[in-house]
Amino acid sequence: MAVTRYHFISGLPDSGAEELARLLAQNPRFVTGSDTGADALFGAAMRRMQDDDCPESRLDEQQCRALLRATLDAVHHDRQTGAVVFDNAPGWLGYIDALGNLFPLARFVVMVRDPADLGGSTARGARLDTPLRHLQAALAGAHAQRILVIEHERFLSDPVTVLDVLYHFLREHEFDHDLAPLSDAGAGTADAQPPKRRLLGLMPGRRGGGADDAPWRKEKSSAATILIDTG
Repeated sequence: MAVTRYHFISGLPDSGAEELARLLAQNPRFVTGSDTGADALFGAAMRRMQDDDCPESRLDEQQCRALLRATLDAVHHDRQTGAVVFDNAPGWLGYIDALGNLFPLARFVVMVRDPADLGGSTARGARLDTPLRHLQAALAGAHAQRILVIEHERFLSDPVTVLDVLYHFLREHEFDHDLAPLSDAGAGTADAQPPKRRLLGLMPGRRGGGADDAPWRKEKSSAATILIDTG
């Protein structure tokens, strides 16, 4: 029986997650959603299960699993049988362990950029603190091998290779995407696309370029696959 395969797009603010989701939506096999509220529903259900004053705390393990899966099924209820669903929300970073246990086939695409490029205000720093901590925990966690980290500049400067690696990581058949919409985000014109390259042998944790203070570059032992800007 064909089942829905869920994947999760997350990451730091202004790092290209919405642009990636819109690009993937070109593939008719994929269902994509940004700001669907699924992460908030999922988190609320988890918190109620952990609160002894809530009736959800008295559910057994299988009931809890069914309820958590149902949050995704309900939000994406109009999907086709056997669809591949990408839900995009920053909040998913904090639930990678729970999602990994619920959805054994799920992959996590994490979009990032240098925190120094995201502003210097106190408000912006506070906004980055939680996702950065969640990212560091995920890279060192039990499901790190299911994480693909993509730097924003690499996505914009080399989208052909990024999509090539992404499709291989997801174990999906290739699709010829129209990359012209990325030109508005600084990727250049469609006529200036880089030549198509294959990186199917990319190993988990593969990196390039110089070292810096970004946590995903400093994490040397993670099993995650990391695509950084090599320019």
